[in-house]
Amino acid sequence: MKWSYFKRREHVKEELALTDSAAIDAQLRDDARQMSELTKRTALISVIDSGEPGKSIIMRQWHAQTQGLSESDREKYRNTIYSSTMQVVQRILKFMPLAVAPGNQDAYALVMSHTTQFTESRWPNHLRVAIILLSQDKTVREASAYVRDTERYFFTAIERVTSSTYQPSDRDIFYVNRVTKPTGISEFKIHGDNLCYQFVEVREARRSPRRKWLPFFDSATAVVFLVCLSDYDVVIDDEGGTGLQQSLHLFDSVCNTSRQSIILILDDSDVFQDKLKRSPLSDIFADFHGGEDYDEACAFILQKFVMHNKSPPSRTLYAYFSASDDTKQSTFMLNALLDVVRRGKNALTVICDL
Repeated sequence: MKWSYFKRREHVKEELALTDSAAIDAQLRDDARQMSELTKRTALISVIDSGEPGKSIIMRQWHAQTQGLSESDREKYRNTIYSSTMQVVQRILKFMPLAVAPGNQDAYALVMSHTTQFTESRWPNHLRVAIILLSQDKTVREASAYVRDTERYFFTAIERVTSSTYQPSDRDIFYVNRVTKPTGISEFKIHGDNLCYQFVEVREARRSPRRKWLPFFDSATAVVFLVCLSDYDVVIDDEGGTGLQQSLHLFDSVCNTSRQSIILILDDSDVFQDKLKRSPLSDIFADFHGGEDYDEACAFILQKFVMHNKSPPSRTLYAYFSASDDTKQSTFMLNALLDVVRRGKNALTVICDL
């Protein structure tokens, strides 16, 4: 009787083990199926930002299409924004060629002696008064022209950021991420049309080791290459190379490494058009003979990029010119990009929207 009982108990254990094993196998199959479906519904888009981080309004607008942050999430950025603002002001003051006005010396001493690590939820009033006073000083304002655009953003927003009613905005969060991490790789997603568009953004790629971001091309559906046109005369290296020339070298590597369609966005075209009047493009590219003509300059630079495409004619290159303050155009380009990815268009070699 006892032996029969133990046999029945062992048999039940075996049945339970088999049942558990079958359930686990079924769950694994279901997980694998769901992962496969998710992968099919996800389009990976590599974004190569070859210019200075934060200059391109395109990325700012595209980030705005992602899910909004909750109030508690925004609050987490408050002290980081405070710290970044203080760091920017101290950097400007430190490298100023001239002293501040005599009446601002006390404010200068107070700001320079303050820690850049904020723990307060609001700016102390005496510090706020001092930093606003300095931001209005002529020498400080002139010196602010030599910091990065991402840093100058917070300098010009000092009164708002230090206000007692301040709440971090989407734009503040966008810029502070580029002040604290000007280079590197980040991701964001846009959901729509039963498809998840996963963007892998490489910030200031020309200064980032290529081995870190080139692997992202392998599984990408499309590659977006951002260029800041107004960098055509901005010298960025010891050999006299400009930002646009560096972007051309980087594009050559990207264009002939990836197999995907490439969306080339030539941003800051309005600033570029204005600069042509006082900084001739021919000073940088001796083979340009169009003078101040904006359309000829755009066509010339576009052709410079097209010439680097040594891939088969079947590979598509989409090109767009974008103004830095045209938010409608950036939205149009995002929709055009998503349409390219969604439909897998590959009919033309070069598509240019001037």
